Amino acid sequence: MAETPSPGPATGASSASAAPPVSAAPSASPGPVGVVTPEASATSADSTPAAAATTAATAPWTPAKADALRQFMATWGAQMGQAYKEYGPGNNVDLYGLQVPDQVLDPSDWDFAVDYRTAAIAWSDDGRGDGYRLVAVYSDAETQPYLEQHVYFFVLLDGQPQVLYTMQNQGISCEDASRLCLTFSPSANADLQAGFAAIVTQGS
Repeated sequence: MAETPSPGPATGASSASAAPPVSAAPSASPGPVGVVTPEASATSADSTPAAAATTAATAPWTPAKADALRQFMATWGAQMGQAYKEYGPGNNVDLYGLQVPDQVLDPSDWDFAVDYRTAAIAWSDDGRGDGYRLVAVYSDAETQPYLEQHVYFFVLLDGQPQVLYTMQNQGISCEDASRLCLTFSPSANADLQAGFAAIVTQGS
């Protein structure tokens, strides 16, 4: 099932006319199948094999799960007729001029929001922590036509797996009219949500 754009801003939200690009784009048919070219995954900072083994056994997100998601996104993207690339802190996708995820993870820059409601989010190599913990970012922005680009955030929300997406293409405000936000919605693709959940829970 293809994603559809988020509805307009909630009451009280205002448009930022002087903002850099990134509001919800119209839904469109997927582009041509391409090749996923994932970047190297983050590794644990544990310094000993024993510590690494303990982390792998208890952490909700591990390098092995990151590898499983990489393989899953290659297959799922091909089924959707889209080619997804992996991103992360310091390795951003250019979403209509917005550098994602860095500009969303920086609290002094853009706000992160879900359905126009702002929330705190942080990158996590192991998925631990309360609130939104971002463990992976995938986008087809490099291969999809203008206004048909997706960014997916794979998060653990209080430990529970959830896939969020955005197709926003211009600056908007969410709850704070003085700030710009990038707003996401839960993915409507059941296969994507189930695939991520299965990866998170494997070996748990």
